[in-house]
Amino acid sequence: MFFSAQDRRENVRRNVMNGEGEVRGLHSFMNENRPEKTCFQMIGEMTLPARGASIGFHVHHDNEEIYVAVAGRGLFTDNDGSAHAVLPGDVMLTRQGEGHAIANDGDGPFTFIAVIAA
Repeated sequence: MFFSAQDRRENVRRNVMNGEGEVRGLHSFMNENRPEKTCFQMIGEMTLPARGASIGFHVHHDNEEIYVAVAGRGLFTDNDGSAHAVLPGDVMLTRQGEGHAIANDGDGPFTFIAVIAA
């Protein structure tokens, strides 16, 4: 199955999961328009455009999420509260029942790919 980058849907949200500032998403699909017979609920390219912009700490009760850093610099807060500096190529996994948060910790935009699966 192929999803063209040209067909991604854009959305901009503020204060996601009680985080700070703006989060821009370019989604190949989200839960409401996902393909049938797949465990994937969302695939998107996410951008935290300014230093301090964040997705607040939240728990994945019924699914898992993986982030892959693409550009910029971030700060990932893991389930145990530990913070990790994030650079392009770094991978962050949040398993079912665990929580996490992510923030822009650089001088420019911070972009990562987010995938949620159940």
